[in-house]
Amino acid sequence: MPPVLGPPPPALPFSFLLFTSILRHESAGPEILPAEWSYLVRGAGAAATTTKPNPHPAWITPNMWISIVHLEQAMPDTFLGFTESVIAFGPEWQAWFETDEPHLQVLPCSWEEKLAAKPFCKLLVIKVFREEKLIFACSQYVAGKLGSEFTEPPPWALDDVFPDTSCRTPIIFILSTGADPTAMLQRFAEKCGYVTGERLHMISLGQGQGPIAEMLINQAVKTGDWVCLQNCHLASSWMLRLEEKVEELSKESSSVHPEFRLWLTSMPSKVFPVLVLQNGIKLTNEPPKGVKANINRTYNDLTPEALMACASKPAAFKKLLFALSFFHAVVQERRKFGPLGWNIRYEFNTSDLECSAMTLRMFLSEQENIPWPALEYVIGQINYGGRVTDDLDRRCLMSVLRQYITPRVLDDDYKFTPSGGCQCWAAGVASCRGTVAVLGGGREPQGHGNSARWGPRAAGVTWALGLQGVGMGVALVM
Repeated sequence: MPPVLGPPPPALPFSFLLFTSILRHESAGPEILPAEWSYLVRGAGAAATTTKPNPHPAWITPNMWISIVHLEQAMPDTFLGFTESVIAFGPEWQAWFETDEPHLQVLPCSWEEKLAAKPFCKLLVIKVFREEKLIFACSQYVAGKLGSEFTEPPPWALDDVFPDTSCRTPIIFILSTGADPTAMLQRFAEKCGYVTGERLHMISLGQGQGPIAEMLINQAVKTGDWVCLQNCHLASSWMLRLEEKVEELSKESSSVHPEFRLWLTSMPSKVFPVLVLQNGIKLTNEPPKGVKANINRTYNDLTPEALMACASKPAAFKKLLFALSFFHAVVQERRKFGPLGWNIRYEFNTSDLECSAMTLRMFLSEQENIPWPALEYVIGQINYGGRVTDDLDRRCLMSVLRQYITPRVLDDDYKFTPSGGCQCWAAGVASCRGTVAVLGGGREPQGHGNSARWGPRAAGVTWALGLQGVGMGVALVM
């Protein structure tokens, strides 16, 4: 079956499943037993029951109690006495259960020491008591074993990729929801001397655009310009002609200017030519997962010149730009909470942040005093609010925005979350990148404007339930 252009797997689930597949192999012991993996994926099962009475019905639900009993029955060697521990030391377990981040806390009644040799089994305890925290516990497990670089995809730039390109090889951007590589390509092209409209020619494919795109390619091949064909998945009828042009470029007998580059963008699609996919360099700019990763992506793409673009109010601009980046990360991350985040799943992307940053710079440069109401209206009601169609979502958006576009942001002690873990900075690009790198995961529900109790459950349980199907695929690969 020919390959189909598709999105790459998310970093954390792929790393977790690949790593646990290795630990489940006989050559590793196995460190993870089949019963342990089965319990993580399937839980106690729908048919599981128990005759033991629930000792603490005030905080242990019936399904949770069945899972606790079944956990000891399924793995008696590892969890011997676990049920009796919960019965006898209910207040200690309840205190651990009610913490905001139980996966970061020590298990009660010496169970942390008992499971020290089998850290995977702590994930099973998390699954039983607080399944919505399982995704964060899995991230901590992988980071502790392999390093944090396996849970957070490293930011990359076109400067790192461009040396591997050639005039005969197309560069393919695999698009994903919430990520737009156009601005990144334009910035890189201008840095290389290819100004958009002069030496960088961009065209969005669609009805009747095929002949124009072919004409641009024919001209650029002679002059050494760059051509970017956007949204190739929308021009299915012209894909055969694109395949022919790429095949023609790959022939050594054809005359191609050494500085010519062909950039293509496409959503995952079956109509994308297999030959182009096989011969091209595939790149993906999927939206980062988590507030920290989102802010890190923003500042990785930011240049020192862009941060110093507002000469009249440099300190205020830096702080407000960071606040705007945090706000952008929050509105994107709220989508993972389903209808608890937004009634409608809006496709906010980097173009909204770029436009809002330009608005911020313009207002601060032209106005003697910072026009807070105007900033709030343009950013909230127009730049981001232009995508919002639900009245309650618009009200929520403006409420979240007021936490970031406010005069209090200019105070050095202003915090974005009640815990004080996220603060606003007015430093340079390198300093901000270093500070963002040591932040927590940025997963505090209060940072998203959510409650600590219900917020992560929608995201965590969904990811946990998806392990079974994805895990089978990785197992087949192994």
